[in-house]
Amino acid sequence: MSTPVNPSEVARLREQIEREYAAAWAGLSGLAMGTARHDFIAARMANAQQYGEQLIERIGAQAAMPLIVAAMEAGSRQCQRERAEQE
Repeated sequence: MSTPVNPSEVARLREQIEREYAAAWAGLSGLAMGTARHDFIAARMANAQQYGEQLIERIGAQAAMPLIVAAMEAGSRQCQRERAEQE
């Protein structure tokens, strides 16, 4: 018997992945340099991975992977839009 999945929990994890990935992308174009910049990006990516693993635990890898990829793409697009608005 499988554990019921709360759709809002799945949505929350997907949004967290998107936010972390957008923050990592922002770190690539931010003013920080060197180790601090790398540490910031690495931390955001580690957080995104942790949320992805939680999503996989809840709904399985086959269902989670398309959501994770979509969240990563959305985070990337969000950062690119924000960067374009600043130019």
